Amino acid sequence: MIVTSISGRNAGAIDMAIAAREIGMRVVAVTSINFTTGLKSRHTSGKLLKDVADVVIDIKCIKGDACLSMDAFETKFCGTSTVLGTAVVEGIVARTIELCVERGINPPVFVSSNLDQGDKINEALIKKYSPLISCL
Repeated sequence: MIVTSISGRNAGAIDMAIAAREIGMRVVAVTSINFTTGLKSRHTSGKLLKDVADVVIDIKCIKGDACLSMDAFETKFCGTSTVLGTAVVEGIVARTIELCVERGINPPVFVSSNLDQGDKINEALIKKYSPLISCL
């Protein structure tokens, strides 16, 4: 399971990682070590996301995440975590598909509904996998 929390301190993300590990899943944390360093956990265990993950991917955001500033404005603005986190997760998806194909496995992949066959392809995947994935 991939769990993302840039600060690494929020209880929901930590609970999710702990629950995943309890049922035997490996946990990949997408977080920022720079941001999380020195912060107190909001989880009852006192642990941070990086402490309960099997693999930690550090996306190197600054503390507070916001990266832009102006002389006439006191508060930093515009976070980097969304762009960096999304790029990392998309990279994981891309490599996973590549590895599957290299091993002769044709992985199920949703496609854009704006393609002429997109809805038909996606409907078939939903029909096939909805018994396994309740939110489909």
